[in-house]
Amino acid sequence: MKELFLSKDNYQRFLEKILSKFSLYAPLQKGDFLFYQKVSKENISDIVIDTKRAIHPLKSFFIPARRKVSEYFNSSLTLDQKERVILGAKACDLNALRISDSVYTGEKFGAEYKDPFYINARERTILISSDCMAPDENCFCNLLGSKPFPEEGFDLNLSSLEEGFVVQVGSEKGERLIKECESLFSSVDQDMIKKREKRREKAFKLLE
Repeated sequence: MKELFLSKDNYQRFLEKILSKFSLYAPLQKGDFLFYQKVSKENISDIVIDTKRAIHPLKSFFIPARRKVSEYFNSSLTLDQKERVILGAKACDLNALRISDSVYTGEKFGAEYKDPFYINARERTILISSDCMAPDENCFCNLLGSKPFPEEGFDLNLSSLEEGFVVQVGSEKGERLIKECESLFSSVDQDMIKKREKRREKAFKLLE
């Protein structure tokens, strides 16, 4: 899997670049909890991605509580085509989303049960996940055979270090986003990889 380095200064530029082209959603602090909110220039500096997961389940972006699926006397209802970026998803979010994918894309029950609205939402979404460096005391991903950092299911994954982020590219959508901001990224060295692995081991021990 391709890996790159993104400095903290360039991380802010990366977010600004995303915001100029896409709708961006990310965890923002409200009291003791994190909530997914739409990001703007005014709150972009309040994004928190390297601690625990947000309160909202990731699936709420793909299976909303209310969705218009048809209109009377109008058969031309079109699907939303605007791409969006969701930042800060955790490994547990991605694992749950994989189950939703198997149901709503027809993989589990057959093509006749495909949900076109769900599939459209998935296709126009770029997922930038991040390592969970401070699992909550009630977290239990380790008991389900998972880890507090994503290994699959993301377009990009960010692993936080003191000097910036190790970025893993997990899909063609992720690669495309990198190419649009190529000058912001540099090569990653083995010292950075070692630091990431130590941080991941420390986070995993917090779950034991």
